[in-house]
Amino acid sequence: MTGTTTAKANHNAVVTSVVIVLVMLAAFLFKDKLTEAPPISAGAFNTERAFARLERMLGDERPHPVDSDANDAVRERLISEIRALGYEPRVRDDFSCRSSIRWRSTGCARVRNVVFRMGPEGGNAILVASHYDSVPAGPGASDDGAGVAASLEIAYLIKERALSRPVIFLFTDGEELALNGAKSFVQNDPYAKDVTSVINVEARGVEGPAIMFETGAPNGREVRSFAQYAPRPVANSLATAIYKLMDNDTDLSEFLKLRPDALNFAYTGRVSFYHTPHDNLANLDKKSLSHIGTSAFGAMEGMLVAAPGQADPNLAFVDLLGRWMIILPYGICIGLIAAAFISGMAVYLRAGGGGGINAAFVPLLAAVLGGLIAYGAFFLLGALRSGDSFWASYPTPSQAVLYVSAITGAIVAFAVLGQKANPARLAAATWLWFTGLSAIAFWLVPGSAGLTAPLAGVFAVAALTTLALPRRAATVRAIAAVAAFIIWLPMLSFAESALGLDAGWLFAPLAALLVCLGLSLMPLQVARPNGRAVAAAFGTLLLAVIAAAIVPAHSPRAPVPMNIVQHRVVPAGETWWVLADSRSLTAPFAKAAPFEKRKVDGYDDAVFAAPAPDFEPIFRVIETSSTALVANQRRVTLKIESDAADAILVVIPEAAGLVALHMAGETLKTEAGKGDWVMRCWGRACRTITLEATVGSVPQDWDVYASRFGLDANAAPLVAARSASETPLKTGDLRREWQRPKL
Repeated sequence: MTGTTTAKANHNAVVTSVVIVLVMLAAFLFKDKLTEAPPISAGAFNTERAFARLERMLGDERPHPVDSDANDAVRERLISEIRALGYEPRVRDDFSCRSSIRWRSTGCARVRNVVFRMGPEGGNAILVASHYDSVPAGPGASDDGAGVAASLEIAYLIKERALSRPVIFLFTDGEELALNGAKSFVQNDPYAKDVTSVINVEARGVEGPAIMFETGAPNGREVRSFAQYAPRPVANSLATAIYKLMDNDTDLSEFLKLRPDALNFAYTGRVSFYHTPHDNLANLDKKSLSHIGTSAFGAMEGMLVAAPGQADPNLAFVDLLGRWMIILPYGICIGLIAAAFISGMAVYLRAGGGGGINAAFVPLLAAVLGGLIAYGAFFLLGALRSGDSFWASYPTPSQAVLYVSAITGAIVAFAVLGQKANPARLAAATWLWFTGLSAIAFWLVPGSAGLTAPLAGVFAVAALTTLALPRRAATVRAIAAVAAFIIWLPMLSFAESALGLDAGWLFAPLAALLVCLGLSLMPLQVARPNGRAVAAAFGTLLLAVIAAAIVPAHSPRAPVPMNIVQHRVVPAGETWWVLADSRSLTAPFAKAAPFEKRKVDGYDDAVFAAPAPDFEPIFRVIETSSTALVANQRRVTLKIESDAADAILVVIPEAAGLVALHMAGETLKTEAGKGDWVMRCWGRACRTITLEATVGSVPQDWDVYASRFGLDANAAPLVAARSASETPLKTGDLRREWQRPKL
């Protein structure tokens, strides 16, 4: 009987262990369910009413880039909607240029911001901002039509109220080019001096929850007001800290120059539709519109009662499943991390069993192996798959590769170093590594404490309970593990959405630490990971790699960018069809025209190109002149005239030695450094421009492009060749002329 009982216990232990591993894998693979947009709000914000306004404003859903006929029509419909609400908007007309040192570029356009205000006169105003222009490739129903619709509904909801602070509604123009409308507002609009709080509403996709991803600094007032009044808050301070390190901008980048309290919102689901024709009304998820509207409305309600005179510390924060917010001052975060480390060390030292030293390094080995295995698996997938983002259409197999790698790394670490370790000691070791890394992360990025400090608090309580009630240790370990997954799974989901899986292996070490918490729940005394478990893990990983290698890379749900360009090389009198952004030539395009990979003047790299019919000229006049200034410097002038250009692009080579750039009576911000400087000018006002530059003494070849958005009837066979798994992106299809003057 004893042998039978022991065998049954061993069998049950193995089954329990397998179930724990499968539950963890399921949690990783289906974590997106935790980050879906909540159901449409039944509160004051009326989603159907907001959507109806958006339908009327977008009309025929033509793309409407800055300073275009289509944008004029959208603006007039926007003004009509504002007047229907009982407000009289003002249109601020300005020619604006904005430079980005980070991108070594300048963008210029004539912008027409639409603005109105309510409430008391004077300062201390809340600015609710969105932009109404779109990219040339798509109608911008989400980016940023949803933001405009949300702002209009908020204006409707508060129009009869006696407000404690002024509220300014701003609809900027030219955001998609270079944040030109926001720059014009901050620099020239008299309302700007009244602004002390900003709510910016954006989108980077067509679905998903509205994430509050950027704040002012310090952030205390806006975070507390948002947490108190937003019905379903989604935000964490690690995400806001990471965003500050990324090469991304929204209009808020300009508004922050006013040093306001600030909150920035966007949803990011199905990012493959971002800046494409698929960003339309049919694909806009009304749940996302509802969530971003209620989030912005709640933020405004909180700001109405959060006066700038109130204390404004820097805070760490994290939402729990989009229902509650944990907000902690940095001092408390440090205390929780320290308490978790000290109490975790006490549990580790007092736990019995063998393998004391080895157990300490199980989590570290798991994280390292998980990362290395995932890196190797994704390297293999990259070699097997052509093109970027092969995972976009069917992400689950690639997610399985990532998280099975993490599980495999943890299983190997437990098999190698954890054979004699007490489960309590293994759990404590994982708590210690989590909290130790949390301390390092806090030192590097204080905002990381939003996710690490609450979990450190859980670990501290778990450790103290384990010391006081050792019989409850297994239950306490389970609660701590569940808490870790609840806090970190949404962050992993948002990270995958924002950063993609091209470098997915970077997430594996964190996932492996989470797995260690789960594996510490296994009945290790009788069911420890062994050679069979390791073999099963690697076998599962192989199956995941095979699945990720054979699923289609792209689909109508996640199309690949494919812009068709009719490109004229003016000096040579040649015109080419060019498949911009294409890494491979599909059969329909090969049949439509004799494409082959070749070098075409005006492109840095070889492209798929085929002879194309000529089209009506875009350039009318291009003139250059040069005047010596001082030793080794000249003032050069480039004058461009066109009857039909929608965009002008000038590339000033690094060898030109650019010192200063002047346009429309303004000296534009530039900076010496490595790389060419790019000047873009969009819209009808750019059809006659004079660009002056202070450069070095040796003339250089500049690249000058004039473009018209869209194609003529000659392109019909090529447009028909584009499959549902391919899509125009951002500037979209266009006709373009290229010249290379020497200045």
